[in-house]
Amino acid sequence: MADGVVERLLAEHAPGALVDDAVKRLLRRCALRTLSEVHAINACHERGEYQLSPCADPALDIPLGPVPNFPSPTPSVQAPEVSARPEKPVKLLSEAYADYERFMMSGLAEGGRWRNQTQRQNAMTIRLFTELVGDRPIHTYKKGDAKSFKAALQLLPAMHGRSPQWRMSTSEAVERVKALMAAGQALPNCLSVKTIKRHMSALSGLYAWLDENADEYGFEGDNPVQGHTYGKSKTKRGMWDSSDLQELFATPIWTGCDPSRRAKPGAAIIFSAYYWFPLIATYHGLRQEEIAQLRAVDIQQEDGVWIMNIHDERDNKVKNEAAERHVPIHKKLIDLGFLEYVAAFRAKSDDHLWPTLKRSGPDGKYAHYYTQRFTSYCRQTKMYDPTRPFHAMRASFRTFLEETEAKSAHISKLIGHSLNGTLRREVVSHWVV
Repeated sequence: MADGVVERLLAEHAPGALVDDAVKRLLRRCALRTLSEVHAINACHERGEYQLSPCADPALDIPLGPVPNFPSPTPSVQAPEVSARPEKPVKLLSEAYADYERFMMSGLAEGGRWRNQTQRQNAMTIRLFTELVGDRPIHTYKKGDAKSFKAALQLLPAMHGRSPQWRMSTSEAVERVKALMAAGQALPNCLSVKTIKRHMSALSGLYAWLDENADEYGFEGDNPVQGHTYGKSKTKRGMWDSSDLQELFATPIWTGCDPSRRAKPGAAIIFSAYYWFPLIATYHGLRQEEIAQLRAVDIQQEDGVWIMNIHDERDNKVKNEAAERHVPIHKKLIDLGFLEYVAAFRAKSDDHLWPTLKRSGPDGKYAHYYTQRFTSYCRQTKMYDPTRPFHAMRASFRTFLEETEAKSAHISKLIGHSLNGTLRREVVSHWVV
């Protein structure tokens, strides 16, 4: 019995301890003495003697000997506690987008920093999506949500939020258009296919970024915005054909105007941005902001050919890398005195060719104010066509060149890529506008 007690106590209180035989014998004696004491106490209790102490028995007072020093037990090796990996907090779509926007505006993205216009457009997409579908955790959206969003955009008036008639919430505007459809009434112009594609692309870009950062955001699965079809746009941007341009250049800015009101006929021809912008766009196919950024130093001569240097140096900005190019100046502009106009700015500390234009608008563009003035001028001279904005002159330029013997590759380089001297001269020789 004593052996069993000793083994059990060692296993419970000193697991792994190395105990020699002498120590075990002493432990057995202690166990026997303890058992004897327990039996003695129980016997006293059976006789009703509860005041007696077992130590009164002389046999129990015999000393057992020195108390042995037990070796320290070998510490048991326990596996370290592994705390559960803390789960990333699930973010709402609006919260995830805020992180995405900060990243894209930081300039760390491979495609470069977002411009202000891109930022505004993407923020508008998220606002529309959360209003129409709801602001939920990012992993809860399915393809059906994206499909519902696209269907709502197709019914959203183009003038929503801008016209007094459509100043209401997005969902209210969509429901009103549905009611008009049900009643068989005339419908407003709704968002174009191009605009809808832009919204869907912005949303898809967010989910592509979340997928790239899955470790942080925990998003797994297919992009819910991919795989949608859109059809063809019903509205097309018009162009300025030859008769339109002849009519435009027969208006007061180019034939003589009142200095205080340029849409009114008069005797003054004022050489300024209002005079040169349409001419440069028509004969060179430059984008509006590319024209607006021109400085005297950008008008250069290479191999005997005068060119406009379109670049992103200093504070200039271009649409993309392909937009950096040298564009030969058409003989028509030289005959009209463009080089003399430029020469007047070369000695100035600020050689910007359009001193009345300042960076303005949400994107800080030089052309912001001019765009408004050109539209106003077209209205006053009965030249306005909503499908034919200033930018349509660029499309007209390409169309005119395609009708000549100019090679398509040369045209593409002229409107978007740098040209070597030989190609520039070849294109210039075929220019017919």
